[in-house]
Amino acid sequence: GASTRRKGSTGVKSCRKWRGLAGKSVTDCVSILLTCTRKWQFFGATLFEVQANSDSKEIWLAINEDGVSLLDHTTMQVSERYPYPSIVTFGGCQEDFMLVVTSPDRQSTDSITTQKLLFETTKPKILEITLLIADYMNMMGQLLPLTQKSTTASRVHSRSVSRSRLTASNLTVVN
Repeated sequence: GASTRRKGSTGVKSCRKWRGLAGKSVTDCVSILLTCTRKWQFFGATLFEVQANSDSKEIWLAINEDGVSLLDHTTMQVSERYPYPSIVTFGGCQEDFMLVVTSPDRQSTDSITTQKLLFETTKPKILEITLLIADYMNMMGQLLPLTQKSTTASRVHSRSVSRSRLTASNLTVVN
């Protein structure tokens, strides 16, 4: 199908780039690769291939210190960006990963809309995504002013309990 054609096209492009490195040393090739990847805005982010339940499209969920971003599966362009303060709740919801976010209403400057997003992926990935977002949010909570720390403390505790349960169950997360 279309996905196979895209992968084939990407493979051809990769082969052309690869041939362009002919004659260069391994050190030069590594340097070129690292220079290119460091320029990408999601360098250092963790990417998860998921299926958006709203339209059944495969997308990338990019999670980093700035928040959660939805990327087009083929072009890797950002379609939506959700900074952590806009995330109301998140986690497993039956067989899906759920992300509830707030955003300014595009039709009214005074109101805020809440949106529930569902993404289909495996249970180990749901757990990995949930724990990663929790880690980032807890890290951010530690950086908040003192008045907001009391609400953050319960999240830090619940995260440590989750990690001990994960370790105790000997669950292996497979990429």
